[in-house]
Amino acid sequence: MQADMQPVASHSEDGFRSVTENAPEGIIVAQGFDVPCRYVNRRACELSGYTLPELMDIQPSQLLDPGECARIEQHLEMQSRDKNNPEAFETTLLCKGGQVLPIEITGSPVVWQGAASVLIKFRDITRNKKLEAELGERIQERTASWRMAVETLEAKQRELTVRRQELDRINKELVKA
Repeated sequence: MQADMQPVASHSEDGFRSVTENAPEGIIVAQGFDVPCRYVNRRACELSGYTLPELMDIQPSQLLDPGECARIEQHLEMQSRDKNNPEAFETTLLCKGGQVLPIEITGSPVVWQGAASVLIKFRDITRNKKLEAELGERIQERTASWRMAVETLEAKQRELTVRRQELDRINKELVKA
């Protein structure tokens, strides 16, 4: 039976590698956050700046902000148990050259070479962050412009109220006379 499974397992692994090597996301398979990676794809290397051998020797926790590791690990664990948990969330990737790359990350439990592991997918969201910042600036500009328009209208309304009161006073004087 074991001999019959070998071609199927080999075929499955070849298919997996074919899919992941062409994926637009970085993909890492690890047994935990504090053990070296078991598998990394080409895009994970490109995004992190590490070579394949370097990345295979790195623990996933070394690629993340130390203050974020516990939160990310907890989120991925909850995600594997609770399908209602939001699938992806934002964090940062610590790259080889010291750069910090904003990423969206998600994880799924998998069995890799017979061991319980987690498949971590991440993608660069630098462009999204830039667009978000630009949108935020536009909103601030529009809000400031709107507030100026409101202030101008309120000032005009006060001016018209004073003029109306003056006209009412003049009208009363004319009616008396």
